[in-house]
Amino acid sequence: MPLFKIEKSTGKLVSFHHPFVKAAEKKLSNLTSSSFGQSFDLYLNGVEIASGSERIYRLTEQLKVFELLGYSSAEIKKDFAYFFAAFSYAMPPHAGIGFGVDRFVAQVLKKKNIRDVIAFPKDSQGRCYLTSAPSKVKSNDKILVVSERIEESSKKGKEIKKKRDESKKEQ
Repeated sequence: MPLFKIEKSTGKLVSFHHPFVKAAEKKLSNLTSSSFGQSFDLYLNGVEIASGSERIYRLTEQLKVFELLGYSSAEIKKDFAYFFAAFSYAMPPHAGIGFGVDRFVAQVLKKKNIRDVIAFPKDSQGRCYLTSAPSKVKSNDKILVVSERIEESSKKGKEIKKKRDESKKEQ
């Protein structure tokens, strides 16, 4: 499957699946806006019932993907600091797939809408009448706390990496 596509409404390059899909190219220098990704979908009677991908596990490749998508260094640092901190712990090759059991059941039961088989379906606007979701954040305080925790986690990760590197040098 393609790694990227052009968004019709904006004309911008966007991820076909998500920006963490590993490219099929073996060399980073070959990675372009027309590259293919290691992603997959499973269809039943023309309806997607599962989707997944092999994920990027090398920092340089992730940075190249964000660069191709038009992210600035400042945006990457601001929006994905926690994510890039994870790379300092050594990220193994990994993949994932998500099965849409509700979609599969809807196909088996020949339902036109998956809301017919979901126990607590959302309406067409994404509202849930059982939980009153989505609700608005009442203050920026909660957002700031989460942001501060991410920054703390990133600093701790860098400290641990530094200590690990120092102990390797001593050996």
